Amino acid sequence: MTAAEFKQQFLPHTRSMMRVAWRLTRNKAEAEDLVQETFLRLWQKREQLAQIDCPPAFLATLVRNTFVSLKRSEKLQTLQLSEEMDAVEESATPTQLLETAQTQQIYDEALAQLPEVQRQVIVLRDVCQLSYEEIAAQTGLQQGNLRVQLSRARKTVREKLRNALKH
Repeated sequence: MTAAEFKQQFLPHTRSMMRVAWRLTRNKAEAEDLVQETFLRLWQKREQLAQIDCPPAFLATLVRNTFVSLKRSEKLQTLQLSEEMDAVEESATPTQLLETAQTQQIYDEALAQLPEVQRQVIVLRDVCQLSYEEIAAQTGLQQGNLRVQLSRARKTVREKLRNALKH
């Protein structure tokens, strides 16, 4: 695929990619970085791309997958925590901020210890905020199994948080 073909096929969809990226990151600069990283990955694999039937859907999925991949490698620092961790106010004391940072670390470690399927499902649902249908389409899991995996993942993370915060 030539540069001109690449531009013609993919660049018109930049705005829709930005909307998806914004929904995932809630930060303009990180959304722009995410779209840029997605275009870079797409360009590097341009020779492997066959004619794509629905570029907007393909690119939205690619943005989501890039986001999840970057989350795993911790290049983006916008991991959304559970409701308890989101409750920190701007006027938090240094002690509260330290506790939140420790909770963040425990949460990250708990996610890292989950089986791959559970980690993927919890990130797609809780971080990317995808619907069950979208997650099922992306992972190939049936919705019943998906809900079971999500429940188990949340329970494991919740238990690890409780145990760590007790000590």
